[in-house]
Amino acid sequence: MKKFFSLLLTLLCFSFCFVGCGQTNTINVYMPDGAPALAMAEILNTNEQFNNKVDYNVVPANEISNYILQETADIAILPSNVASKICGSGKKYQAVGICTFGNLYLIGNKQITSLSELKGETIGCIQVQNVPGLTLQHILQKNNISYTLNYNEQSENNVYIKGIEGTDVVALFKANSLNFALVAEPLCTTALNRLNANNVEKLFDIQELYGTNGYPQSLLVMKKSFIQNNPTFVQNFITKMQNNKTWTNSNADKCVNAIQPYLKQGQTASFTANNFNAQVLQNCNIGFMLACENKTFITDYLTNLSSINANSVGNINSEFWFEYEQQN
Repeated sequence: MKKFFSLLLTLLCFSFCFVGCGQTNTINVYMPDGAPALAMAEILNTNEQFNNKVDYNVVPANEISNYILQETADIAILPSNVASKICGSGKKYQAVGICTFGNLYLIGNKQITSLSELKGETIGCIQVQNVPGLTLQHILQKNNISYTLNYNEQSENNVYIKGIEGTDVVALFKANSLNFALVAEPLCTTALNRLNANNVEKLFDIQELYGTNGYPQSLLVMKKSFIQNNPTFVQNFITKMQNNKTWTNSNADKCVNAIQPYLKQGQTASFTANNFNAQVLQNCNIGFMLACENKTFITDYLTNLSSINANSVGNINSEFWFEYEQQN
């Protein structure tokens, strides 16, 4: 009888082991709606599972950091300065790659050809204290153009940067309350289409003003423990990310439908059939470059943002970078 129970116990242990091996934990992937989601469009289009169980989530931009702070996300795309602030130590998350290289444009109803002509003007700016506003301030500073965020300090010798909501841009121009605005795609295209009768045009490509290759606007980050425990998945995921731009360039007509199924219920999509086309795709400047191969590019940008607002950027140590090596 003892031998029988011993054998039964052994069989039960083996059964539980095999059941455990057959089960896989869900891999949670989060990205902000907009250009970052485009950077993963091919993966979303096929709901790529990589022989695992993967749950993709496209969320409002102002919510994305919550999924890192709560450690809900195994993989996420974050604004680069946010990534540096909440992942900078590399203890929980590491930077894997750059996903977007800037999608900001200055639009206006006055014909100007140089930034110096903005002196004495007001620029309505989305997200003044984040990447858009900080990047604009850096560019003005680089071009020796004084600016202020304080309404009471505006003068004919500086540029007044006024914080606005993207949803208000069209109304502000139509009410003649605004002559210039810094906006991102697809809001840029949407606003220009709706303001055609108001003589509003695209004046400056912020990416070109910043530098030849734009700037590292967002980073793909992964949990350090996830990277260590899933090397094959990580390699396959990175390969897909590297191929994404080629796919989107050939399948612009599929991008909107690729993203929409993963939006939160009730969430308004950034991209729709009415505001998205191949040109908007190009304006979003998506791509993928390994973070470990572009440390200087990333740190220089964060240093520039830090010079504007030290609290906008975190301290990055050597562990922040995922040192990826392609496996044969």
